[in-house]
Amino acid sequence: MKIIILTKIKFLNYQEKVRNILINYGFKNITTNISIGELSTQELENIKMELEKNNKGTDSIIIVPICQGCYKNIYQIGVNINLEEQQYVIL
Repeated sequence: MKIIILTKIKFLNYQEKVRNILINYGFKNITTNISIGELSTQELENIKMELEKNNKGTDSIIIVPICQGCYKNIYQIGVNINLEEQQYVIL
């Protein structure tokens, strides 16, 4: 399922730790505080546990699952942000 994660993190070292967790799960940054990715149900539970165990209680992380119907209805204005996974071929 598609997931959007919104963060409001005060300290840079924790921002970096969260960023690394999201990268490890294949998330793509939309902005500094917003990332999008695709997770299985088990991966979603795992990332929740990782983020909770590292949270110091001073920051906010919001995890928003998006159904396929809602994802297909996303409307972008202005410069297009590619939300799909990019496929690379190594020649």
